[in-house]
Amino acid sequence: PGLHVVSEDAAGTHLNIGLRGLNPRRSSRTLLLEDGAPTVFFAPYGDPSAHYSTPLERIERVEVLKGSGQILYGPQTLGGMVNFVTKPVPKDGFEGSAKLSAGNQGYRGTHLNLGTGSEQGGVMIDLLKRQGDGIRAQHDFDVQDVTIKGQLNINKQHTLTAKYTRFEEDSLFSETGQTAAEYIGNPYSVPGSEGERYEMERDTIQLTHGWKLGETAKLTTQVYHSKTDRTSRRSREFESAFDPAIPATFGLGELETDAFATRPREYSAFGIEPKLEFTHTAFGLPSEAIIGMRYHTEDIDRKKFLLDSVNGNVTNFDERLLADVEATAFYAQNTFIAG
Repeated sequence: PGLHVVSEDAAGTHLNIGLRGLNPRRSSRTLLLEDGAPTVFFAPYGDPSAHYSTPLERIERVEVLKGSGQILYGPQTLGGMVNFVTKPVPKDGFEGSAKLSAGNQGYRGTHLNLGTGSEQGGVMIDLLKRQGDGIRAQHDFDVQDVTIKGQLNINKQHTLTAKYTRFEEDSLFSETGQTAAEYIGNPYSVPGSEGERYEMERDTIQLTHGWKLGETAKLTTQVYHSKTDRTSRRSREFESAFDPAIPATFGLGELETDAFATRPREYSAFGIEPKLEFTHTAFGLPSEAIIGMRYHTEDIDRKKFLLDSVNGNVTNFDERLLADVEATAFYAQNTFIAG
């Protein structure tokens, strides 16, 4: 209850999730995790916006958390937390699956999952590709996701899990909707001007070490790193962003309504998070305690160039935002069990 999901693109990669009545735009008030790591957002502290989501084909389950329990997670948990838990590495020999799908509007999809494992560990590879013409003219999309996941059970006390993901998207994707006049004219027309585009390349690495400290305690340490390069090309904002009375403001002259903006953005994030879980009776009642910390850094470089639509030449360097983020968080929680 209270979970609000708004679809935006035919590929299903640009999620908008709101919780408890908060604006779902870009899921900016809902923390999105993958296997417990804040790697779904490009920069969860400095620029929390979801232009990527874990493909459903490689998800085992989805966890949604609201209320006081979200103290263990952060940042951006004003509404709550959604954790996408990926499929585990096989533990009993070879496992695999293959799926081919096709539909109207030129839709084609391929998903291949292969893995093998034993009590000592295993490895799994997941390949996904989806493409189609979209639901509007000039709305083609092409996404692909490659994931390699491995697990090594060093002994009964120590387990090491590693995962690498490469995601690519090339879409004629517009973030703008249609005006009433455009919808009446042709409900399947592309919003704004033709030629809007969205491209992304994304690499993510996650390492997790589990250490059983006897029968009542466990120390889990995860290290994660993500690097994202994304570029969007838009036009509509310029139809209203410039005052025709002063066309020289940005040196565009008569190009103000035909101009495009290209927005190359680079994001890099790194984090380490040790977490200790143990049971005890220190307060006279059986209790489950969790103590942990997270050290997280981000490098953000956002640019915007203005282009003319005739030959794509850069007419102006409009803006640039540079941000370096360093965050350290601590958390502790004790659950009393009575009855």
